[in-house]
Amino acid sequence: MQKDIDTTETNEFKKVADYDYKIVHEWNDMWLEIERYATGYRPCPTANALGYVGLANYEATVSGMSDYQSLAPNYGGLTIPKTFSNQEYHWPTVINAVNNYMYNRLFPEVKNELYSKIKVLSDKNEKLFLQQTSQETFLRSKNHGEAVATAVWEWMKTDAVTFDGYKDPFKENNWQDRLDEPGA
Repeated sequence: MQKDIDTTETNEFKKVADYDYKIVHEWNDMWLEIERYATGYRPCPTANALGYVGLANYEATVSGMSDYQSLAPNYGGLTIPKTFSNQEYHWPTVINAVNNYMYNRLFPEVKNELYSKIKVLSDKNEKLFLQQTSQETFLRSKNHGEAVATAVWEWMKTDAVTFDGYKDPFKENNWQDRLDEPGA
């Protein structure tokens, strides 16, 4: 009997570690530049926001790191879109899409010139990455990054303590108002 599909074929796509770290450093440098001018972001809100950005980046790329697994089961209500195991992903494109999505939402009150810097970085990377992979792989990767970032963003908005807490630090969640509470 002849098989229609060769089931012995293995897809050896590039893993996250096969790419350099430049994309991560570029986005980290962008964070430092923007956060410096984001009113009310220091010290605590930036730490919370970076935690969510890090989680989104990790979850978006974990399927490209065979020795790691998703953390989503540890976080109630967090559902992460999966990659297709038989499809190639360009991991720098995934990272670029995650950070572009998250940064544009985490800094709602910064000056337009800072938003422009986010767009310039994202566009520059997209142009470069389109030269490194097929358009099909690029679009799949970008869509996956945006889907994971959306999932983390929507889940993050359910965090009543930290989401948008930076907007008025003297309202509701002010640490000074909680000094007399048990455990303080």
